[in-house]
Amino acid sequence: MPNLKIEEPDIIKINNNGIIKLPEKIQEKLNIKENESLKVLVCNDNLLIKKVNCTFCGNNIYEELEMYKGEMVCKDCINETSELSISI
Repeated sequence: MPNLKIEEPDIIKINNNGIIKLPEKIQEKLNIKENESLKVLVCNDNLLIKKVNCTFCGNNIYEELEMYKGEMVCKDCINETSELSISI
């Protein structure tokens, strides 16, 4: 079982539009930048938030990621993969 390090919690609120703002100290600690993708999972009565990256290159810009053959992959890597398939 992984060794989980749980820090002192921050209490945050959801605004009228259902938006949650992550505290700046959390964004800085996890190096979360504007427009990056985050995956939200529900586990029993808990929310888990996880960074999402391209499986191949690590790109995490939301607009550039899509599900491809069961993996999160950026458009550039999909194009590269398609080009490799054609040339084989």
